[in-house]
Order: sequence, then structure tokens, then C-alpha cells
Amino acid sequence: FHGGYNPDGAADWIFEVEKIFQAMGCPLVQKVTLAAFMLSGEAGVWWQGSQVNWENFKKLFLEKYFPRDVRHRKQVEFLELKQGENSVVEYVTKFEDLVRFCPMYDGVGNEEEKCVKFVSGIRPEIKQVFNYQGITQYHELVNKCRVYDEDNRARVTHYKSEGPMRNHNKFGSSSKGKPYTKSIGDSSSKVNTQGSIHHRNQAPMASQTSRRGSVGSVPHNNCFNCWEPGHRAYECQASKVITCFNCQEKGHKAHECPKNKKGTTEVGRSASKPRAMGRVFAFSSTEATQSKGLIQGMCFINGTPLIVLYDSGATHFFISHACVSKLKLPVSSLSFQLIVETPTSGPVSTSDVYLKCPLSIDGRNFMVDLICLPLSQLDVILGMD
Repeated sequence: FHGGYNPDGAADWIFEVEKIFQAMGCPLVQKVTLAAFMLSGEAGVWWQGSQVNWENFKKLFLEKYFPRDVRHRKQVEFLELKQGENSVVEYVTKFEDLVRFCPMYDGVGNEEEKCVKFVSGIRPEIKQVFNYQGITQYHELVNKCRVYDEDNRARVTHYKSEGPMRNHNKFGSSSKGKPYTKSIGDSSSKVNTQGSIHHRNQAPMASQTSRRGSVGSVPHNNCFNCWEPGHRAYECQASKVITCFNCQEKGHKAHECPKNKKGTTEVGRSASKPRAMGRVFAFSSTEATQSKGLIQGMCFINGTPLIVLYDSGATHFFISHACVSKLKLPVSSLSFQLIVETPTSGPVSTSDVYLKCPLSIDGRNFMVDLICLPLSQLDVILGMD
């Protein structure tokens, strides 16, 4: 060590020298002599003639070359350390470089406190997977977080390598789009609250083509929900009318249904149930990847990561039977039989629903009702604008 103002170098030098002494089995009485021999330049001049034991040597050395204010800055940096956009591996490297300056988190007896501090700094989507597990072994925690982070990044890279999931032109000029589209139709078309369209006296295809410009394209600035010009889907007043899945009346959701509370309509499995229609594009991950109109991602239910498909043409929110069974979710029964149609797999009948499901996407929490379907390699399907 040559001296000069190099606090990080001084701290690293002490660390490396002690590691060498431990490997050599160096006696305590010889440590100062050997350490002083490795000082040169300004540091050698500073130490010349001093006679102290090893602990006092370290104290004097650090006071000289690793001042107290630098140590305090390192401690504050450690306490405020966050993963941010770094990988878990990069976060661990910085964490272990700074933890040695905070003895309350370092050492064998402080393993649990070290784990708590580590979890507090990782990104929210990783934290919600491991925080509740109460892992108290630091290396086990680091390894699990690393594997989860690498798998998640590999998933994102995989989807990016397949190209953009949506059409290149925002309004559908690409030749490959979703196999089904919502028709504008005439003024007699009725839009329900879940986004599906029922037509009476539907205009012939030539009329639709003339109004929309070409088959498969959408006029500029038209709402994706009601197809009327002058506003966007998120501004659409038609989508703000809520329809109950249970009684099919407007103004409330199924878990708020007064007929459930009063007992006037029993939610049960009955052969005489009325029917309602629904629509979804795909029942499997394979079908979903065949269209650029769909997006796959990740969501969380009760802290469990699940594969979610965002489908702007879906009339409801759906969850797979396998996912319901795996997570042991409470299932209720609708007062009607929902017939869900897909262009590739045909109609499927269901009346099972998981009400008021706590769903988390990108750190944001939602409360949704999920209809149960026999999905394959997909856990959740969410309709979106």
C-alpha cells in the first residue's frame, strides 16, 4: 500500500492482508511486522518507527487512510441501497461490498437482519415473491432471488425475440391481425358492458367495407369499444355502465349483487339456468402466439407469479381451472350458464367464478372477478382497451 487519499483502497488492503494472515496461520505477534513490510512510499514513511500491536495498527491505519466521514458515507449508502434497474447479481455485488461497513448486518450472528435488509432493497415484483417466505439464510435467499430474476429476464427476452405482439400500424394496416374484429354495423348494434356486440339486421359486408375503408382496418380516431368517432376507448361512456355477472342487471358487480344478499336468487348449479354469451380469442398459449393482436405477460395472485394474456376482444376476465386448483381459490357459481366462444376451439360452457380476486400487475393491485375456463399453458386472461 502506497498511501495517499484512497479510502476504498485502504479498506480493501486491510481486508486482503487479514485474509492472507488467516491462510498462512500467521501468529499475532508477527502480523504488524509483516503488514508494515508491505507499506511503501508515503505510507511507509508514516509508519516508520511505530511499535504497536495488530489491533492498534489497524485502528491507526484506518484513521489515517479511511477517515470516519468516509465510513459514515459508506454506511448511509448501504442503508439506502436499492436494486433499481440492476440485475440481482449486480445488486448482490454492491450489497456485499458495502455490508462490511455496517457490523450490525454483517457476521454469522446477524444472518436474519442481513436477509431483511437484502429483501428491503430488491424490486417490488421480486420482493412480493420472497418477502412472505421468511428466509433467514442469506445465501439461500440470494440464490433464489437470482434464479427468479434470471428466469424473468429470460422470459422478457424470449417474447421480445418473437417480435412485436401488436400490428406494426396502430390502426391495423398490417396484413396479419386478430382473427376476429368488432364490426361497426348499423345503428341497431348494441354494445354490452363487457365489450361484445349483438347485431340486429346487420348490414352486408359491402356496406361495412365502405364505412371502414377496407376489411380488417379501423377508421382513425374511432373508439375501440363502441366504434363511434370523437373519443378513445378509455373515455367511452358506454364502458362505464357496469353489468352484474349474477343477475345481469346494470349498476353493480356480482359480489355486490342484492339478490345474493337477500336470497331472492340462489347462485347454484341448475340445469334450468339462463344462458349468456362470452368471447375470448385463445384457450392456450399456442393459440395466443399465432396472432400479433395479443400480449402475454405476468401477474400475481396471492404472491404467486402467473402467466397472463391481455386480449382486447375478451368479454370477461378468465382464470384456468388448473390455477384455481393449485392455489385452492374459493369458487362460486353464477346464476346463469356462460357460453364462451373462440374462433379456434369452439364454445365452452361454464358457471364457475372466483369473486373479488386480489390481482397484482407491475406493483399495482386490482380486485377482479375471474370466470373459470379450461385454459392450457395460460393462467389468466384479461380484457383490455
